[in-house]
Amino acid sequence: MTDTCQPYLPLGDVVLPLPDPTPELVEQAMKRINFERIQTAMQAVGWTYWGDSEAPSIEKLRAMARGLLETVAEEKRDGAELHSGGFRASWYCPNTLVLTFVLESGHASWRPVGRLRSLHLTR
Repeated sequence: MTDTCQPYLPLGDVVLPLPDPTPELVEQAMKRINFERIQTAMQAVGWTYWGDSEAPSIEKLRAMARGLLETVAEEKRDGAELHSGGFRASWYCPNTLVLTFVLESGHASWRPVGRLRSLHLTR
């Protein structure tokens, strides 16, 4: 058994590929989310994307969401998820695409590995 959805319609001895529902699914997911409310929430808590001085524009939010949706939909693997910028795009077989926004800290930092070697653990 595979975790990849089968985009084929068996018809006796003939197997025909089904039309790709991805573009329509992406549009439906984009219509179900309120980007204005997301931007307002981000402004209220002072959340910005890395390198920006203010909350992202509606256009930037839409581009981020669309990119995630299209990427996860290309895989068509049941339970596949992709997260970035507060958005979570999820694919569930046979053809369900879900977009959510989670307002949480996503801060990351980089530390040279050399410094980590000098750490000592005590009990």
